[in-house]
Formats: sequence, structure tokens, C-alpha cells
Amino acid sequence: MDTLAQLIDRREPVQADCPCETVLERFIRDPSAHALAVVDASGPVGVIPRDSFLARMEVPGSGELSARSVMSAPPALIASDLTVEAAVSRLLLDAPEALLCGFVAVDAAGRYEGVGTALGLLKGRARVQASEARAGLPLALVAAEAREPVNAALAAVERLRRFRLPDDALACLDTVAEAGAGVLSLLGAAAELDEVASGAPRFDLEA
Repeated sequence: MDTLAQLIDRREPVQADCPCETVLERFIRDPSAHALAVVDASGPVGVIPRDSFLARMEVPGSGELSARSVMSAPPALIASDLTVEAAVSRLLLDAPEALLCGFVAVDAAGRYEGVGTALGLLKGRARVQASEARAGLPLALVAAEAREPVNAALAAVERLRRFRLPDDALACLDTVAEAGAGVLSLLGAAAELDEVASGAPRFDLEA
């Protein structure tokens, strides 16, 4: 069973006194970064969600602000050794918005290990499944196993819709739902192609 340690984004965090101009450069260089963690000498102190940050940077002069002044704080901290299911359940109870805007994974000593979002977990799970497929496992089996965590993520999205979330979080929610539906569609198509490639089912094209 997957743990957060396997699926989180192990991106270097930004320092709290770092100017937003530098944070902006990080997001531009890495389009796959959904959130960045903010740290200081004491450890993780906040999270900067990509979408809301980019919108704020459209305001003149915002680049001169510090990361601390624009981060979401305090961050939702979650142990990296938890299973994905346990971590998502805990976040749904304590900080549901963190699944959309970003949470911080920490080790047993509270040290930063990585940052994550619901969308990032979906992509991480897809990477694991792709690796298993390359290792020689039947693609249909891999696809079937992948559907369970994706369906769990989509169920979490529906639960999140019941909360009063800000507009930027709702936009992230729609993105996660669309991504999850797309992953399920691709998994179904991959399983069908695998069956055809393996010789079953067989079609009589001359009939």
C-alpha cells in the first residue's frame, strides 16, 4: 500500500524571507509544481499554492514581497510514513483545503520531506503504476489496481465540495476532478488495448 513518502513532491522548499520574484521563477521553471513549501530555521512554516500565487503576482510590485507575506500559514503537517488513504482521511477531518492548496509531509522528527496536493498524489500514483507496468506486470492488472486510489481521490473531491472553500480552492477542486476522470478514462483504454495486444478478445474482421 502506497505511503506519502512514495508520492509526495520532494521539491526544495523556499525560505520565508525569499522574495516572491524568486518564487515566481521557481513556478515558471517547473510547471508541474502545484505548491511550494516555505521554511525558516524552525522548520516548515507555510505553503504557497501555485494558482493563487500566480494570480497575486499580476498585481504590480508583488514580486518585492517576501514568501512569508503571501504563504498560507500554518501549513497542514502530515507524517510521510502514513498510507495515502490514512493521510487523506486525516486531512479531510483537520484541513480539507490543504488537499487542494498544499500540505507538507514531514518525518518523525518534524523535518520537511516534501509537499503534496490531491492532484499531485494522483500523478504520483500514476507514475508508480507506470513503473510497475514497465517491470512486466500485466497492464490490465496494473490499471485495475490503479482505479481504486483514483476513485478514492474522486470521492474525497465530492466530500470537499460540501465545505465552504474559497474560489481559488474550488478551481483547484475542479482541476482535480477533471484529472481524475481523465486518468480513469486512460486506464480503461489501456486495459482494453492490453487485452487486444495479448490476443483476447479476438475479433473476426471478415464477419
